Amino acid sequence: MGLRDWLKTLFRREPEVRDRLPEVLGHVTDVQGQRHELHRGWIKHVSLSPEQLQRVARLRAALAEAYPMTLDGWVDGFLRDADPELEIQIIEACVSVYQRLASVASLSPPEKKRLYSVLCVLSAGGGPELATSLPAGRGLPDIEEIARMYREAYQSGSRP
Repeated sequence: MGLRDWLKTLFRREPEVRDRLPEVLGHVTDVQGQRHELHRGWIKHVSLSPEQLQRVARLRAALAEAYPMTLDGWVDGFLRDADPELEIQIIEACVSVYQRLASVASLSPPEKKRLYSVLCVLSAGGGPELATSLPAGRGLPDIEEIARMYREAYQSGSRP
């Protein structure tokens, strides 16, 4: 490889696709005002089943714009969950609703990320305070309707 090829490789502008979670996920300040690092959890499972791996691959493909990450990164995250099957089901419900809404609204890539983020927060118990986080003027239903859609998708076991 010549210098020119090496420089092209070094300065190539490709979209960043994460292949794993960073060791330090962020920081939090406790009630005493002390700042602490948030580290990713340990791996709790040796592997996912072949069926789970297929489902995770479908999730990854469906969320390529809203949550770009390699398949290894997705699997790494689920291996760290206490109950990977439950987490996969939750994300499948989020993706089912995401796909329904993204197909009827003309959303930009950043708006797709916001929509998916809202669905994730809803899946964790968030509520009406999320209304201002939704992309405005794009034909999306209100937050209560989106929450209802998520609950219905989760209860029925919807998959993308």
